[in-house]
Amino acid sequence: MELTFAAGDLRGRTRHDLHRFLDVLPGDPGGTIVALVGDDVVGFTTPRSQELIVHPAHRRQGHGTRLAAAARAHARARGEPKLVLSAPLGSEVAVAFLARLGFAYDSSLWLLRLPPETPVPPPAFAADILVRTYRMDEDIPAYAALINTSFVDHPSPLSVSAEMIRHVHGLPGFDPEDIALVAPRAEPERPVAFCRCVVAREGGATSGEISLIGVLPAWRGRGLGRELLRWGVSRLRSLGAADVTLAVEARNELALGLYERTGFVRAQEWPRWSKAT
Repeated sequence: MELTFAAGDLRGRTRHDLHRFLDVLPGDPGGTIVALVGDDVVGFTTPRSQELIVHPAHRRQGHGTRLAAAARAHARARGEPKLVLSAPLGSEVAVAFLARLGFAYDSSLWLLRLPPETPVPPPAFAADILVRTYRMDEDIPAYAALINTSFVDHPSPLSVSAEMIRHVHGLPGFDPEDIALVAPRAEPERPVAFCRCVVAREGGATSGEISLIGVLPAWRGRGLGRELLRWGVSRLRSLGAADVTLAVEARNELALGLYERTGFVRAQEWPRWSKAT
């Protein structure tokens, strides 16, 4: 990853993005497939994260093709109808590689940015709604179930395990106060929505990402997503993050509309490619 980044083949990423991606891999060891030459890792793919990267010195030797085939088999074994992979921004070589393997354009992920001068109201939840901070260990089972159920019908379905969450939350810099859980005031132990923020400090600058907002299907249409978005912006700005971003699937028109009405603007499009499994 470091060599690929240094070669300029991961345009649109920062070194913080790189390290954050690598940090979470051990939480799902079965989700990473590697290509080896002797004991050296010369390529890898993580179908869950839509990544496939080959060491710059080992390209054009069939490793990418074999990794794509392994990723497709992995997705098929998980019951997924298609394998989705991302090509680095502006890489005609990567797009040609995917096309040669039978992949076609599938959808886009938009990176949205909130201008620092854009005012965003503080959250204002209804009186019967309780908002509380995430509790380490104690909340993991309910939090995992909340994420999985919230995203089961999402344009890009997401599933996590308690082990994955425990690993990520054990990384240096994790702060449970960066997660807000929403529950009915009458049932505080039954979360129905959440917001997860991530703070990055690099080169003396602080930036923030609203990485996830989820609401259970039965609780949608009550403004919880809007208020959680405002909570996330308030949380990040209170920590000194002048730059606040989030990513949204282009097909998720309701969420995209909410974010843009709040003041987020489209900053970067990440095209993705797919092939039936």
